[in-house]
Amino acid sequence: MKRTFWLSFRGLFFLSLLFSLLGGIKTQNNIILKYDFEKRNYTGVNRQYQDKTCSQNRLYIDKSLFQIVDAPGGRKGKAVKHHILNCDERSELVVPVGTLKADSEYWIGWSMYLPKNYNKPGRESYTITQQMGFKNTCWKDVKGANCNNLLKKSDGSIISLKGSPIHALRPSVDGTKLEYHLFNYLQTDSQGRHLFDIKVFTMPSNTEQWQDFVMYLNLSRNSNKARVKLWKNNKLYIDEAVRLLPPGVESLGDWKIGAYNGEPGNGERILYTDNLKVGSKNASFNEVSPQNKSFLQ
Repeated sequence: MKRTFWLSFRGLFFLSLLFSLLGGIKTQNNIILKYDFEKRNYTGVNRQYQDKTCSQNRLYIDKSLFQIVDAPGGRKGKAVKHHILNCDERSELVVPVGTLKADSEYWIGWSMYLPKNYNKPGRESYTITQQMGFKNTCWKDVKGANCNNLLKKSDGSIISLKGSPIHALRPSVDGTKLEYHLFNYLQTDSQGRHLFDIKVFTMPSNTEQWQDFVMYLNLSRNSNKARVKLWKNNKLYIDEAVRLLPPGVESLGDWKIGAYNGEPGNGERILYTDNLKVGSKNASFNEVSPQNKSFLQ
């Protein structure tokens, strides 16, 4: 009788220990960054607005260009309101440069809310609400590294590509459609110019509703392994072999969400973002999905 009790106790102990270890393996180091803004600060995430803004006054930046507010659209908690006026260029939250490294895999989740009439166009009408690129310093020096690139069009012709390519999520002016522009690295010529082609994906969109995204990135420099996947509201819209990084580039320099309209003079934009989460290759769709209830716990 005593022996039976000891075996049962020992079995329960080891089962408990095993489940504890498995639980630790499942979540340990899976989530690299998480921002839900419930603490009403931007700790751990960078805000980008550069010098092209209506005002460098801290009150303007904190209470107009960016503002942590009660989430609209019936969602509980806080969200970031991005409001760029005609004299602004951008209001974006940036994953710190160097976080997303070449030859690594990542899961990223975020939410976006477009109010009705979110876009009041100026000279230009486009808006970018999520973008990623590498070493894009061509606005400082047009002869700088990665600034002399080429684009292969669908008809096979090749044209100059100004700067390094920017992969971007663009809603239509009325907010009823989204386009994602992805640039795929093909080769480098004898002059060191990188050649890309472009792939454009479309998906439906809605104003006055939260739209939840999950992105999977394989940043391999092996074209047979590199891949991008994108889900919106749990539906897969992109599953494509795309090599984002050319040779010599060690990380995805910028990954950001928010509002960008190109330059001052291009009108006014208002939108909201929330639930930004970056996971390692060991993370999963559910761990970074904004629809995961643990986000609000």
